[in-house]
Amino acid sequence: MRMAWIALAVMIACWSRAQTPGGGGTAGNGPSKTSNISEKADGGQYPTKDSPLPVSIIPSPEDATHEASREAAANKFNHDYLDSQIRLAVAAEKQSNAAWTAAVVVAIEAIIAIFALCFLMKTYMESRITARAAIRSAHAAKKAANAADLSAKASVGVSIATLLLSRLDFGETGAANLEAILQSPNIDVALRNYGNTFAVAKFQTVVIICAESLPETPEYKRIYPLPFAGMVVEKDMEWQLEVMDRPIFSIEDIEAIKAGKKFLWVYGFGTYQDFLGAPHERRFCQRLYITSVGHSFAEDRNTPKTYTESS
Repeated sequence: MRMAWIALAVMIACWSRAQTPGGGGTAGNGPSKTSNISEKADGGQYPTKDSPLPVSIIPSPEDATHEASREAAANKFNHDYLDSQIRLAVAAEKQSNAAWTAAVVVAIEAIIAIFALCFLMKTYMESRITARAAIRSAHAAKKAANAADLSAKASVGVSIATLLLSRLDFGETGAANLEAILQSPNIDVALRNYGNTFAVAKFQTVVIICAESLPETPEYKRIYPLPFAGMVVEKDMEWQLEVMDRPIFSIEDIEAIKAGKKFLWVYGFGTYQDFLGAPHERRFCQRLYITSVGHSFAEDRNTPKTYTESS
């Protein structure tokens, strides 16, 4: 900017000199005059006037002040610009350092995560091996426990009370004929303890019916508990079941039984507990068979299993 002002001052001075007397025209003809003077000097002639004068441009105070203001503003702009660039560079450097630090932290975390994953995989494999060993041990212990349980059950099974049907027949009939016996049957039923320990009898029922066949599900209309919270049935001892409801059959039913068109059925159960307190139930079912030589009760192979299933 300063050089521009100097060039402008030189042009103004040249123009002013060209306008003076003897100037020989405009500033545009200046170079030609100078060339003429040089040629005369070369011919040994030294002119005494119109010699070139040194030019010194002295700016006015207003121009100097304005120029100083412009230079100060330019310097301040350059300073502010450089300062902003420095600040941007510093901020970029800080961001770069922060990014580098974050990258280093991420790398360290990744390395730590890899080590942690390796540790977890190792722990998992060791835990899996330990778990498999524990499972094998548990299976072995279970097999041993089952074997011990079977052995114990076998030992107890020989010892616990087992009640089975030992007798089912007509009771005391005297000289009565078959028709009189069948009119209101007096049934003698007993369960015998074939085990090696005692049993406690709890409930009992005996049902007597006349029918062609039995329904699929037995009908136990009345179940009678034993008094005094049960009766102890020792080894080889019989438990006599009481017939609480003796039916009375008609002449038609008696003739049908004798002819084999209907059958006399006797079924029921007795419940008891063994010496360990475990409950059991013994069911039974038989029908009357009449032959030419006599009569007796026996099981019917067509009897539904629900009449004889015991526990």
